[in-house]
This record gives sequence, structure tokens and C-alpha cells, in this order.
Amino acid sequence: MTSRRQFIMTIVPAAAALGAVAVSAQNPPAPSWPKEFSAELTVVDLRTNHTEMSDYSFSVSNLGTQDDFSRFRNVTWIAFDDYKDQQHYETIDFPGHPQCHASPLRGQMPIPPVNTFTYGGTITLPDGTKAYRWNDPQFGDLEYITTADTNENPIAFYDRRNQIAQEFRNYQPVTQWPAGFWNQPQNCRL
Repeated sequence: MTSRRQFIMTIVPAAAALGAVAVSAQNPPAPSWPKEFSAELTVVDLRTNHTEMSDYSFSVSNLGTQDDFSRFRNVTWIAFDDYKDQQHYETIDFPGHPQCHASPLRGQMPIPPVNTFTYGGTITLPDGTKAYRWNDPQFGDLEYITTADTNENPIAFYDRRNQIAQEFRNYQPVTQWPAGFWNQPQNCRL
């Protein structure tokens, strides 16, 4: 079985090497970034080969992104950005001793403009899965890889300028978020 890092290190150069692909007359519809989803996210800095993995959730309607979620030995750590209240929260739940720290967040919620990307053809992933390849027509340094079906779910996102590759595993669309999920944690301080 291919490890996450091997997957990204294989798919990104393979997709980039395809270059111009003959595009059929019936291209798939332009992709769109999912409005709400969760996935396991692997991020690789291709300059240093540094790899980070986390659980990732994203919700446009709740104006929030959960950047990381991890549990280790009964300790839960969550970092998320609340774009509605412009706050970044980091919570650590030691059994019986929860802690939370908040800091200001600036800017708008980042949503990749993949709906403007152009179809670059179909590629075959290392595991034999067919996928669509999409390219940023304006700058040419972003590439988006989706499932080759009507859902066009994210598989990978590659930023050539910054040499960062992101892989989305176990992608799950989310239709109903738990009520109050993005509310400010209690006892959270700046």
C-alpha cells in the first residue's frame, strides 16, 4: 500500500509531467470547491520534504475551518479559525483541565477559485484510480486534482509557486454540522 507521502510525491510530478493534454470535445463541468466537508489532510513542503497530517473540516455556511484535530493518550487538541468572529482558537483538553487560547484572525475565509480552472485531462493515480486534472489559467502555478466522476471531489491541490502539495484522503461531504460547532469555546482568552 502506498504511503501518503509516497502518494503525493508520485502524483504531483506525474500530473505536472503530463503538460498539455488533448482535451476531448466533452469536457467535464468546471469544478467547484466543496461548501462543507471533512477529510484527512496531508501537506508536504516539496522543498524540504516536511510532511504534516491532520483531520480537516471546512464549512462555508458556518464561516469556519477546522485546521487540525488530534487525540493522543486522552488529550484532544483542536485548532480552528472562526471567520465570522475573526478569531483563531487553539483548544487543548487535558482530562479535567481544558485550556483554550484565542488570537485575532485577519482576512477572508480562503476558498480556492477552482471554478475558474481549466480542464487538463484525465490522469491515472498510482493506485489505478482515474482522476481529472485542473489548471489555474491565470497564473499557471496551481493544480487541482479531483475524482473523475460527477462529484469531482478533491484528491490533491498543488501550489507550484510555494512548492506545497496537499492530499485529501477519506473525503466526506458534510450536510449537517453539529449545532454550535463553530461557537467560541468557553473560557477562551486572548
